[in-house]
Amino acid sequence: MHQMAFHQSPLNEFYDKKAAAQELETQIQARLAEPQDYSGHGIPQLGNLQLNKVAIFSNGEPQKWSLVFDTANDKPVQELVLSVQGILRWRDLPPVTGTRDRLQGRLLALRQQVDIVGLGSSAFVKSLDKIQDIHELFSRTVPNDKLLPWSPESYADGVAISAANRYFTLTRFAGDEASVPLDEICDPTGMLRALTLDGLSHTEDNEVKYFTCATSPTGSKTYESSVPSAFKVGDIVEIQMSLIGVPIKDGSVKMIPKLRALTMLSSQHTRAANFCRVTANTAAVRPPKRLRRQTGYEIDTTPDAHRSVRQKTGGDADVQMTGAV
Repeated sequence: MHQMAFHQSPLNEFYDKKAAAQELETQIQARLAEPQDYSGHGIPQLGNLQLNKVAIFSNGEPQKWSLVFDTANDKPVQELVLSVQGILRWRDLPPVTGTRDRLQGRLLALRQQVDIVGLGSSAFVKSLDKIQDIHELFSRTVPNDKLLPWSPESYADGVAISAANRYFTLTRFAGDEASVPLDEICDPTGMLRALTLDGLSHTEDNEVKYFTCATSPTGSKTYESSVPSAFKVGDIVEIQMSLIGVPIKDGSVKMIPKLRALTMLSSQHTRAANFCRVTANTAAVRPPKRLRRQTGYEIDTTPDAHRSVRQKTGGDADVQMTGAV
């Protein structure tokens, strides 16, 4: 395991990790209890994956390996997409930022990526273990011990599951993947569409979908389209990902979780933490002490004040003052 410098930012100090982990555990357990579809059309839960129903399939140029449904030989090979839930710990989502020149020079490095953690959820740990089991399947298919160890990101909050997807693919390696236009969700500022894409394509394989999930009082779920900007660190999310083995420069092969979709499950803990932070900052900013000053004269407001002065002096004040002189 290794730790990257840009993953060091802590969660909001007001974020209730215990409550978030408990809700995550509930969310995962509910999905683990649902029937799993291995017909080739379903999206099984990672933590419940039955390894005897999957296989590793190799194809393409350059050669790559994919986790697929283990279906009958007379059926088309179907890539397996898995779902897993976690707490969003880090994300690099649209829109891209940077100058045009800087982006132009690193087009193949641009990607949409998320890291999720469990904050102690035992069901999330089960998902981590299952990825290691899948890695073992890859290691027994990739020849010559070329498969690198799985090396997940690590935070102070725990080990993460990372999933990413590049914006672009080298056209000569796109195979039969259809090229699709960059849409407003992927490129809301138009920055990517303004770049020169010589030799590169944005294909269906590069697309990431965004959703929000709403649960009714009866427990039924509905899904609606969402946008990348809706997702914040601390949200409880579901990622859909496929697992592939790709060759890298030195001839080794690396197993990569490829991001297919990101779904919002709950943002309440993030919103509560943000509210607490704002109110705490407001309380900490006390108004400055007012500078006090005294101007004018003390005025006797009692009735007949002027008459009282005359009585105390024993007569006409002006006359007495003259006599004294």
